[in-house]
Amino acid sequence: MIDTVGLSVEASSLDVGELESRGWDVRLSRFHRDGQIVERTKAFVTLENHATLEYFDGIGWLCVRASLPKVLGLPNDVILSWFDTVKALGVVVGELAPEMTGDRLSPLDEWGLWRFDPVWAWPCDPGPYMDALRIARLARTQTVCEPGSVRWRSLRSGAIYGRFYDKSKEQGRVVRLPARLERQVRPKRQTVRIGGDRIGGKVSDLSESVCLGVLASTLRRFGLDRPVPSVMASKRILCEVYGGRKGGNLWQELLTFSVCGGWPSDYSDAKMRRVERDCRRAGIGALSPDGELPPLELRFWSV
Repeated sequence: MIDTVGLSVEASSLDVGELESRGWDVRLSRFHRDGQIVERTKAFVTLENHATLEYFDGIGWLCVRASLPKVLGLPNDVILSWFDTVKALGVVVGELAPEMTGDRLSPLDEWGLWRFDPVWAWPCDPGPYMDALRIARLARTQTVCEPGSVRWRSLRSGAIYGRFYDKSKEQGRVVRLPARLERQVRPKRQTVRIGGDRIGGKVSDLSESVCLGVLASTLRRFGLDRPVPSVMASKRILCEVYGGRKGGNLWQELLTFSVCGGWPSDYSDAKMRRVERDCRRAGIGALSPDGELPPLELRFWSV
C-alpha cells in the first residue's frame, strides 16, 4: 500500500562524531548569507536495503527515507497490506533508526511525515493504460511519457507527483502485478485533501483510508475508475454532456491529440488546460487510442 516513506524527528542528542564512528559519512557545507559565511554539517548513511538516514547537526533533526517492502526483506514488486505497512513503519522507527544512531528515539506517532508513496497494482497489460494516460494530468504538473511509464512532474519544482508504469519492464523480469499506479505525496509541501480534510504532516495522520483515498481520487481524476472510452466513443459522451456543437468541437481537439501524439506546439497552455478541464467534467480523464478499456478497481489481489 505504501512503497517509499520519508520520516523525520527531532534528535538533538545525537553527536556527529559518534555517528561518524558508526560508519556514517559527514559533509560540511559553507555558504554566504547576509554577508556572513554559514556552516552546516550533515551526517548521512545508506544501508544495504537502500534506506537512507540523514542527520542535520545545526538543527538536530534526523530524516529517514526507506522502501517499506525492502525493510521487511520482501521483493520490491510486492504490494503491502496495511498491516504489513504499519509493521514496516515500526521496524524503521523501532529497529533500523535506533540501531544506526545508537540512540533511543521518539515513538512512531511523534515522527513527522514528509513523504509517502501510496501504490496499487493490477494483473493486466499496462501498455494500453499508459497510452490512454498520455492525455491525463495531475493539477500543476506536466505529463512526461517514457518507454514503460507515464509520469506527472511538478511545473514549479520538477518533483514527481505520480506515475503509472510497467513494473515488469522496470524490474527486467515478469511480475504478477505489472500495472502500477503510484502517487508521491509530500504533506508539508503539497495541499492534498481527502474528503475535504487536508492530509497532515505527522505519521499519526496516516491511515489505510488516507492511502486508499489518495489512490481513489487519482483513479477518479484520470477516469480509470470507470471504463476508459476510445477516441471514437468519446464523441458521443461529449455531445451528450455539452450538445452537438461544443461536444463536436471538443472531439475534434481529442482527434488532433490522438493523431499528433500530443497537443500541437502552437496550442497555448490556456487552451490545452481548457480542453482537458472540459473533458474531465464530461467524465473523460484518459483516452484509449483503440478500444474501450475496463476500469481499474482498488482490489487487493491475493497471492
